[in-house]
Amino acid sequence: MQILKEEIKQNIIDSAIEEFYQYGYEKASMRKIAKRVGITVGNLYRYFPGKNDIFSQIVFPVYHRIEHWIRHHHDEISDEMIHSMELEELIVWGSEIISNLFSGNRKIFIILIDGSQGSEYESVKEKILEFQTIQMMEHMEGKYPPAKRHEMKALARSSSVAYIEGILDLIRSTEDEEQMIKNIKEFIIIMFSGLKIFI
Repeated sequence: MQILKEEIKQNIIDSAIEEFYQYGYEKASMRKIAKRVGITVGNLYRYFPGKNDIFSQIVFPVYHRIEHWIRHHHDEISDEMIHSMELEELIVWGSEIISNLFSGNRKIFIILIDGSQGSEYESVKEKILEFQTIQMMEHMEGKYPPAKRHEMKALARSSSVAYIEGILDLIRSTEDEEQMIKNIKEFIIIMFSGLKIFI
């Protein structure tokens, strides 16, 4: 029996990241991953029983970090603290969260968001949007009477889509991590301050 080698396993993971980044989960193939590594498909299956196993190994740590933030964000900071923050403090806090979530994982995060269709992780973007919409609704609640709550929900959802898609676009388009965080911080300033101060 041949011994599994850690170096080959890491090469498989690295090659699979490129395959999933380029083609997404649905269109990626074990055959192409094996070819990238320079091993047979049979040998690849000795390391990973299927495409889902490789995909999970790659994206789960980032997925878990996002899930943890959604479930435990109130453990780190209360709504009262958020409401009492000055704009500059809020921007720094938001930028630190984003930096912690995506630091060193830009490509894997993009795979998770854009390339997970057909996998067990395909709903992650919707989970992020639902979370952001709930947060937005909580902050808008005092401004809308109960009779107009359906309008508030629609506005909260649209604002959340604009906010999250803006951040995702910056993550997709900026490879340099330091520049990406800087761009996201500027984007958060625009979102929190309103476009009127920039035009």
